[in-house]
Amino acid sequence: MANPVDEHSATKSSNKHDVFLSFRGKDTRYTFTGYLYDALCRKGIKVFMDDENLRIGDTIRPQLLQAIEESKISFIVFSENYADSTWCLDELDKILECKKEKNQLVFPIFYRVEPSDVRHQKNRYAQAMAAHENRFGYDSEKVQKWKEALSQASNMKGYHLKQGYEFKFIQDIVSKAASKVSAKLLPIEEHIVGLQSRVARLKALVDIESDKKTFMLGIVGSGGIGKTTIAKVLYNSICHHFEGACFLFDVRKASNQDKGTVGLQKMLLSNILEEGKIKLGSVHEGISVMKERLCTKRVLIVLDDVDRMDQLQELAGGCPWFGPGSRIIITTRTKHLLSRRHIRKIYEMAMLNKSESL
Repeated sequence: MANPVDEHSATKSSNKHDVFLSFRGKDTRYTFTGYLYDALCRKGIKVFMDDENLRIGDTIRPQLLQAIEESKISFIVFSENYADSTWCLDELDKILECKKEKNQLVFPIFYRVEPSDVRHQKNRYAQAMAAHENRFGYDSEKVQKWKEALSQASNMKGYHLKQGYEFKFIQDIVSKAASKVSAKLLPIEEHIVGLQSRVARLKALVDIESDKKTFMLGIVGSGGIGKTTIAKVLYNSICHHFEGACFLFDVRKASNQDKGTVGLQKMLLSNILEEGKIKLGSVHEGISVMKERLCTKRVLIVLDDVDRMDQLQELAGGCPWFGPGSRIIITTRTKHLLSRRHIRKIYEMAMLNKSESL
């Protein structure tokens, strides 16, 4: 017989921390990073910020590596002396490993340093890497790995503070973290029997670790079998891996109301772009704006209870509408809609087996 507690555990996140802060203690522990930590905590965000006891010796402590693995987001505070520290560089390497293997979110913060200095190791970063080469050897694999990590991280979208009012800068970062951490998690009924095995099969189909392919996944089944519920659980478990996410409930019903498909397009764009008001004059304008604004973003979209071809065409006309690594999930009672849209990944909802039914 299925264990209700185990089934419910599939809806929970495995992340212990919301945010991991990587920073050079002597530069920003008691200034910028300290203020950022305080602001994040006051927002109710769980933050891992190490103490001095974890930074004794040359080797990064296992507690730090574990904290990175258990975090949803990593903020890397690139300050003037960041690259002096082998601990910081090891943290950076681990953060990028988790981004690649677990699709964790990473945001660089360039605190009074130029991104190009980090990217090309110039000025203080050049001096730091030269010191590491003297210590470990010019051809050291470790040092080359650190250089590659610095270049890779500096090419990511992040935040750059040259000068000015730090309070506003910190608030922008906190708002971004809050939107990614608590964002868009949907309420799930407790003790759902048969959930865990089905979500596991769906996750395998979604292939979240592939960040280059964009594809659509169909969930098919009769009314009341649980398509919406399983889509909600899947959405909650993976939405933080994307730049933007939106779950459009009951497309069949909503598309027939006054605002119709234009209203759904506005909702989708507003949720993903995190903009309050989106103005659209027609469905065709909505399609044009979606193609233009979403084509570079890695997004997660769920279209729930689709029953007509035009709904798919107007809300998710094709994979090129969205950035690499995007996932579009469609729930429907009508399988032929999916075959006509050439959606090759289809999950057919099965009834409960005898053990689950008992």
